[in-house]
Amino acid sequence: MKNEQRPEIEVITDYGNLPQLECFAGQLNQVFMNILANAIDALDE
Repeated sequence: MKNEQRPEIEVITDYGNLPQLECFAGQLNQVFMNILANAIDALDE
């Protein structure tokens, strides 16, 4: 079932007004990638 075609996914990045903060960008990117991967896996179920 993993090889079947999926509909296109659109990521909307409208965060509004967020305060600036100091962080480790690489780790934060990994968090967002994990969230997206988990969401895609949930669509397969």
